[in-house]
Amino acid sequence: MRYPIYINKVYLRLKHLMACLLLLLMTSCGEVFELEFENPDVILPVQMHLSTNNLYMMAGDTCSLYPVWSPDSITGLGVYWESTNPEVAVVENGLITAVGNGSTMIRAISVSELVADSCYINVYKTWQVEPQYYEYDMVVYAHVEVEGEQLNDDLEISAMCGGEVRGQGIIRTLNNITYLELRIYSNVASGEQIDFYCHHKKRERVIKFPQSLTFDGEAHGTLTNLYQLVIE
Repeated sequence: MRYPIYINKVYLRLKHLMACLLLLLMTSCGEVFELEFENPDVILPVQMHLSTNNLYMMAGDTCSLYPVWSPDSITGLGVYWESTNPEVAVVENGLITAVGNGSTMIRAISVSELVADSCYINVYKTWQVEPQYYEYDMVVYAHVEVEGEQLNDDLEISAMCGGEVRGQGIIRTLNNITYLELRIYSNVASGEQIDFYCHHKKRERVIKFPQSLTFDGEAHGTLTNLYQLVIE
């Protein structure tokens, strides 16, 4: 009775060895795989992406990135972090600290060096625009709400085009109505896409509004019908 059991054990070990050899061959081709140990016949591809691939930050802010593995059962795999421009932002164990004005790429590389992902970061010291360098302008009068929080001094609002600051919001109050006045500048009379961002000073976060406008040189919103800039 022991002889067949012994053969079966040898067979299973050989089967597992072949699976490991197949794993080695696959990883040498530039992809990461893992064995499904509950079923050694199944070899799953492993993929990794970062929690976000694009960030806007203000100098002094911090933000955490983390790797998301696929399949979901993958956890605890080692990752190296690096910044292509440490003078703009540095990273340690996924924690990004914005240092100075400019842009950089934060890269996460698996310990096996077979999967990687990156996050592009723009860092601003201040949100300022120089009106004298632009030929055209438009204005937005807006009601602002960020994750249930009404417009206040902790919320800095800017308008951007392609990562370039084109306007900075000013809080106004008239007839007991508090609103944002945002004058936006361009050297093109119409057609540029304008995106809106909020820097939350206390939370050290820069959040993009889902709303956007096409630059047209006109006024958008009135005191009785404010343009809605809302992040749910």
